Amino acid sequence: MVVDDKHKERCLLVFDFDKTLTDFDAGERLVSELAPELLPWLAGLQQPANFVPITNEVLQEMARRGVSRDKLLTQLQLLGSEMPPASVRMLRWAAQQGLPVRVLSDCNQVFISHMLSGAKLGGIFRDAQSKFEVITNAAAFERIAAAQAADAGIGLGVFGRRKAPAAAAKSPSHRLVIQPRHPESSSPHNCPRCPSNLCKGAELRRLRFGASSTNHDAQQLCSGSYGRIVYAGDGANDICPALSLGPNDVVLARAGEALAMYAVAAAQDSSVQQLAAPVYVWNTHEELAQLVREHAQTSSS
Repeated sequence: MVVDDKHKERCLLVFDFDKTLTDFDAGERLVSELAPELLPWLAGLQQPANFVPITNEVLQEMARRGVSRDKLLTQLQLLGSEMPPASVRMLRWAAQQGLPVRVLSDCNQVFISHMLSGAKLGGIFRDAQSKFEVITNAAAFERIAAAQAADAGIGLGVFGRRKAPAAAAKSPSHRLVIQPRHPESSSPHNCPRCPSNLCKGAELRRLRFGASSTNHDAQQLCSGSYGRIVYAGDGANDICPALSLGPNDVVLARAGEALAMYAVAAAQDSSVQQLAAPVYVWNTHEELAQLVREHAQTSSS
């Protein structure tokens, strides 16, 4: 299926990452592979919680226990190699068609970029001619000295719960530090559905209308730079962006997950905030890819 030229700039494809393009949560899988004893640290947080502080604590403890930068990055590439083949083919198809694509995720830049590289997709996101972009929390490695690393294992200081067992101090190393997409120094975005570090609905409005847009009326969102946004997601943090879409847009919701369940609830109860965009539910990545092709092709001019 070929998308004709007049539709290429009218349709924007936007994908969540964890459990949408992939079948798992990247952070949980990384910890389960490299430091499974730390998995309980990630348990219990639910949307709209900000996962950045606890993830930074876990990454700090992993570094203290000797998980090197190289080992972490290698594992991320291995996880990327597990990306469903249908997702890989879908993104390559979009690149071949010249369609603009955004990955909009509450993960982080290092995780996503290295997993895409592991899936042999890094080139289409790095290509200067590509219309692909990742929108997520920034992340970078910081060097920590041996003594500092030994003192870093203070447990969950942010949440005041568990303290990790003592571990031997390691040689000088690096730890990955995530920075929130929405800085703490900025005014809060005031979205009750989203974590404080990222409002996906606000990001979609920015993509459609520009950074200064404050338009929250979904019924008016069909008149911007893109005639259609096709949004694929799964979880609770995908409800806000889905609600920000208009009637000419499309929501592709993973079956059995929070976004699809919200759509069902809204259809059955008029007191629930309604989705202006039609919702299509998918079970497999083959189904997702087929829906993406269909709705990119039928984008109105």
